[in-house]
Amino acid sequence: MIRIELKNFKTRAEAPVLNRELILDPVCVIRTEDNDLASSVLTAMLGMGREHSGEILIDGIAVQELILSEPLPRIFGYVFAHGIMLANLSLRENLLLPYKLIKDNSADDTFEDELAIWMERFELIVDLNLRPSMVKPSVIKILSLIRAMLFNPRILLLDDPYYLLDQKQRRRILTVLSELRSTQHMLINSSDDDFCIGFAKHSVEL
Repeated sequence: MIRIELKNFKTRAEAPVLNRELILDPVCVIRTEDNDLASSVLTAMLGMGREHSGEILIDGIAVQELILSEPLPRIFGYVFAHGIMLANLSLRENLLLPYKLIKDNSADDTFEDELAIWMERFELIVDLNLRPSMVKPSVIKILSLIRAMLFNPRILLLDDPYYLLDQKQRRRILTVLSELRSTQHMLINSSDDDFCIGFAKHSVEL
């Protein structure tokens, strides 16, 4: 179980002050009518965004201290609502570059095998030599999730998991996340019933 505390936290000047506790046991879902608010909480955990104020503590340790203690992808696996990849690199390079930076010398020996396992789990078939602009946004979204999972992050941060996905892809991602939820700590921003009802032991409305 991981305890996340928001203390006097504001995402922007006009936003409400948040003093909340988020319990990841191992999954917590954030429900809110203001999607930007929940998204801002997730990005603030990565040290991103300049408008927020207040503190975020993870098991009593300030996020700013935590992200200095070890490589960020090992702490947080963040999947943006749109998925993000560098346009000037191939899909494979987008996945391999951060992997090599973190895994160092072992990267070449393990990358292809681990990637193949995750792509099979998501039933994803795509030419990884293509550039991001040449594939559907939904593929970028799924590959972004795979990239995050390659690092075995302590906490998986998912911003609107169903966004951009078709019905088949939604069923698949729900299946995979359901398989992971017994061991993988997750903080999910979603208003979809599949996540808000029964998926997590804890849900919080902001």
